[in-house]
Amino acid sequence: MMLFEVEAKRFHESPSDLANAISVITAEVRNYAGAGGQILFGTDVGYIDVFDPMEEYKLMSGALDWRAILTSLTTAPAERFGYISRKGRIANGMDADLVLLNGDPAKDPTAFAHVRDTIRAGKVIWGVDR
Repeated sequence: MMLFEVEAKRFHESPSDLANAISVITAEVRNYAGAGGQILFGTDVGYIDVFDPMEEYKLMSGALDWRAILTSLTTAPAERFGYISRKGRIANGMDADLVLLNGDPAKDPTAFAHVRDTIRAGKVIWGVDR
């Protein structure tokens, strides 16, 4: 969703045109998800030079609740790419790939961007506890 802001600035669109575009895409994401469409989180890094996903989480929260955003980060991609039997959720027998956050996304969706630790196969590979 951030891509619309980047493109609006690139083409020197007015703030009101940008607000309208964000409103339209937010409604489209909300309607698509409401109709059962699968939302996957992704970045446009490589096309744009914004590496921090915080603004994307803010924009997504206008269309989706925190649980749907979490799904877009976990079970939805695991299902889409054929890894659902071992990734995407916390349960016995799963791969133990986890991200621990420094906040509660139920209270603030930007908490998804505040990573405390990244765990791969049960071992901390990045963060405070490494």
